[in-house]
Parts: sequence; structure tokens; C-alpha cells
Amino acid sequence: MGISPTTYPKILSVIPLENYRLQVTFSNHITKVYDCSELLTHPAFSSLHDPAIFRTVQVDQGGYGVFWNDDLDISESELWLHGKTVNEKCTSFPYKPSEVSFVLMT
Repeated sequence: MGISPTTYPKILSVIPLENYRLQVTFSNHITKVYDCSELLTHPAFSSLHDPAIFRTVQVDQGGYGVFWNDDLDISESELWLHGKTVNEKCTSFPYKPSEVSFVLMT
């Protein structure tokens, strides 16, 4: 019996945030925030200190990671394992997020 590799949800979207953080939404509709600050201490990621470059982040084809250019990328497993969850998948709410502009809590 072989060892099966761990699989992680693929990335649907990425939004660059302030303070070198990324908001990442995965295929299971869970959103996490990943702090890139520690990566910036590595020489390979030093160009991301420029906010204009940091904001160019995109989802890799197939959702296997995010990238800035051919040399700078982060895998979906890194983002999934080390990102902080900001929402859990909500299966009981009757609307898709795109259909709701606000929710009033009383």
C-alpha cells in the first residue's frame, strides 16, 4: 500500500492587502490571509518590498499557487497551511457571496 500525497484546495483568487499580506480564496470557498513579511527577509523575495510589485500578484494557472513573475511564487500548500482563516465555508446561508451586498445584524 503506497503513501498518497496530501492534496490541498486549489486557489480561486488572490488579493494583495496592506502590510505584505495576501487574501487567498480556495476552491473549498475558505478564505485565508497569508503574511508575506517573513518571506521578504529572503533575498529571492526582496523585490516584493516595492508595493507596486507586490500588488501584481496573480493566481497560477490551475490554482496551484500564486506568482509575481517567473522567479517569485508561493505554492497552494504553503498558503493553505500557514494562512490564517478569515471565514469558514458557510453551507447554511442561502445566498452566494456575490448576491449579497451587506447583512444587517440586529
